[in-house]
Formats: sequence, structure tokens, C-alpha cells
Amino acid sequence: MITQKIDENKYIVKVTNEKITDIDIYNTEEVERFTKELFSSFIKKYNLQGEIDLNFYIDYNYGIIIEITTDDYFSFDDSIDVRISFNLNPIFLYEIDYFDILENTNIKNKNIYYYNNKYYLELLSDIDQKDYNYLLESSNIYYNKNTLDIINKGIKLSI
Repeated sequence: MITQKIDENKYIVKVTNEKITDIDIYNTEEVERFTKELFSSFIKKYNLQGEIDLNFYIDYNYGIIIEITTDDYFSFDDSIDVRISFNLNPIFLYEIDYFDILENTNIKNKNIYYYNNKYYLELLSDIDQKDYNYLLESSNIYYNKNTLDIINKGIKLSI
């Protein structure tokens, strides 16, 4: 699990597939248990109170990216009000060096977009773990509304 503090009220938590293999995201009890385990220490560490929004972005190759937004304006007696949103079909794009990825992996089923002088890879099916680890090491991941601009305004390349 990787935690990143973006600013005073926003955090990003990245949880890889190895940590969530036994969780059924459609089972509310399992999601509640997972969320409590994951955030009990996180909430104490950052002393969070008030309203907390958890936005889950789920990708079957990557795992889960959770955006945490806090607002302690309506905080009463150290209480916490948590709102959870699931984005089950987000598009995960990987900013890549085009030639490096093609030469060093065996990724077959993909889309590649060119946008603002950068290349972005979209996986269309599962890939083997070795190729995925290499992709993660040599790319930056995009997963929310930023991906729509890349897909809609970028150039889709054919290989």
C-alpha cells in the first residue's frame, strides 16, 4: 500500500492486486471490513475528522486507487462521516516511452494514444505479472477524468 498526501485535505492510497485478491467488491460486508482495516490506522495517523469521501477506482490489472478527501468544517465531537463511491469501470492509462514498452514487453491487446507529446497505453485485457511489473516501473498511471481528454482528444495509434 502506497500513501501519498496531495494537500491538507486530499490523499491518495494505492493498493495493488496482491493485497485485495480475497475481496469481493460487490459484497458490502467484505468492503466494509476492508475499509475499516485499511483506514483505522490511517485516520488516526492523520487525525482525520468530519466528512471523509472515499473514491475507489478499481482496475483488475492494477488493484485499487482510493482518493480520500476530507472536510472537517462540520466536525462534531471527533465524529467521522464516511461516504464511499465506487468507480468500477474507470479507464487506467499508463504514460509510457512508446518504444521501450513495445521492445521490452509482450503486451498484445492494447490501445496506444498520443496526446500532448506523450504516449499512453490502455490495457484491453489481463497481462502477465512480469510485463505488468515492468509497465508499472516504467510508467505513470492515470485513472480518473484525466483519461477522457487523452482518449477523446488524443490520436489513437495503430500498430
